[in-house]
Amino acid sequence: MNIIDVFYINKSEENAIPMSAYLKNNFPFLGLPRPKRNELQKTFIKEVKKRKEIDWSFVFKCWDLPEREFQYLAADYLLAMKSYTTFPK
Repeated sequence: MNIIDVFYINKSEENAIPMSAYLKNNFPFLGLPRPKRNELQKTFIKEVKKRKEIDWSFVFKCWDLPEREFQYLAADYLLAMKSYTTFPK
């Protein structure tokens, strides 16, 4: 099961409503607060760090999904993988 499915399975409509309202209903939410997201993505982040290469298609896929937690996941993923970024000289 991939991390996106894990997030959808663990969504909470009860939490999603106030989370969306907090951001003026500009974004839909799954209702996963930061501690729950961290718990769900911990193993995923640990595994992807072993690859030592950023999967940009994963980042873009997360960014294109409507729920805000996926943009947070993409940001957390990139922070975890920051040592594998390369810049032109």
